[in-house]
Amino acid sequence: SFEIVPGVTSAIAVPAYGGIPVTHRDYASSVAIITGHHRESSKPLTEKWKAMATTVDTLIFVMCMSTLKEIINSLMEGGRDPLTPVAVISCGTVKNQKTITGTLQNIVDRVLDAGITHPAITIIGEVVNLREQLKWYD
Repeated sequence: SFEIVPGVTSAIAVPAYGGIPVTHRDYASSVAIITGHHRESSKPLTEKWKAMATTVDTLIFVMCMSTLKEIINSLMEGGRDPLTPVAVISCGTVKNQKTITGTLQNIVDRVLDAGITHPAITIIGEVVNLREQLKWYD
């Protein structure tokens, strides 16, 4: 037995709580929600991540903390600018929500330094720059 409760997906709600719209007329007209990993028996996702590096404005990765370094490296190998803004939001929408920002080239170290673990969502794209202007939950 189960119950369906309509709501906003965490991939949209968590960035909103962090002051990050996933689209914006000046920065992003496309968004993709991507899983950070499959079952261990599945094929690696690195080639798919490389393919999305320059085709989607805002990339939102869920279930990605264990593969964050591989995701970031794949995106840069696929042509995404290393200076692309990134935010990692842990425990989104609850009182201990924590947001770490940086760029593709430094976000992995910043996340490690901050001790961020799962659950967390990673947002990649120019919309992350709007956080300072739009953040409200912190």
